[in-house]
Amino acid sequence: MKFKDQLRSCCEAMTTGYKCGNVEGGKKMYVVCNNPNSKFFWDDVHPSQVGWRAIYLALKSSAYSYE
Repeated sequence: MKFKDQLRSCCEAMTTGYKCGNVEGGKKMYVVCNNPNSKFFWDDVHPSQVGWRAIYLALKSSAYSYE
């Protein structure tokens, strides 16, 4: 799997001091990308679903070699 802009997350804060999911006065202080499947990371620390799948596929063969 290839990801464009690998370290950029899908959900990003609009300004410094905020994180994905922050709301202030009813206003979302974050933006979400149009295509989450194009990003490895969902937010600053959590892989997206396709990010986790990429990890799984990369480790799958080595995980079963210990049997």
